[in-house]
Amino acid sequence: MWADACSVASLQIHRLLDPAADDAPLDACRQGRTEGMPPLVAAELRRQVTVLEVLAGHGTAGLRRALEVSVEGRRVLRAVVSRRARVKR
Repeated sequence: MWADACSVASLQIHRLLDPAADDAPLDACRQGRTEGMPPLVAAELRRQVTVLEVLAGHGTAGLRRALEVSVEGRRVLRAVVSRRARVKR
C-alpha cells in the first residue's frame, strides 16, 4: 500500500514536470504501457520496474544496484527542475 502510493506520487510529480505531459490517466502507465506517455514519466516507470526486478531477483544483494537506479532517477529529476528554473528566469 505504501509503495503503491509512493509510486503514484512519483509518477504524478514527473508528469507535472514534463512539458510534453498530457492528462492521460496513470493507470495505463502503471500497467506497463508506456506508449504515448511523456518521456519523463516513461523513464520513471522504467526505473521503478528495474528497482523491483533487481530486488526480486537478487534480494538484499540487489540493494546496491537498486540504489544506483534510484540515484540516477534523482539526478534526472534535479536536472529537469534546474532546467525549468533557468527557463522561467
